[in-house]
Amino acid sequence: MKDKRKEAKRLFERAIELDPEMMCAYYGLACWCPLEGKKTRSFEFLEKVMKKGFCGRAWIDADHDIDGLRADPMYLKLMSEYFAAGSSASRKLKEASGED
Repeated sequence: MKDKRKEAKRLFERAIELDPEMMCAYYGLACWCPLEGKKTRSFEFLEKVMKKGFCGRAWIDADHDIDGLRADPMYLKLMSEYFAAGSSASRKLKEASGED
C-alpha cells in the first residue's frame, strides 16, 4: 500500500507542475499527507484548495482520508474561516462557484 501512496503523491505533484490551478491535485495531497503523518502539510494543501475556490464542505466533512485532522484546532479554524456564513472567504467561495 505504501508504494501506491508514493505513486499517488508523485502523480499529484506532477499534475500540479503541469497545471498549478488543478484544485483536485492539491486536494489529493491534502488527503495523502495525514496518511503519512504530515498534518501540517495537509493543512497547507487544504488551505490552497479553499483559496482556489473549492466549496465542497460536505465533501470535506465526509472524506475519511482527513478524519485525523478533524480534532485539530487548525481544521476548525480553516472550516470556520472558509465556510462560516458571512465570512469574506465564504463570499469569495460563493463568487468563485457562481452562487448568489
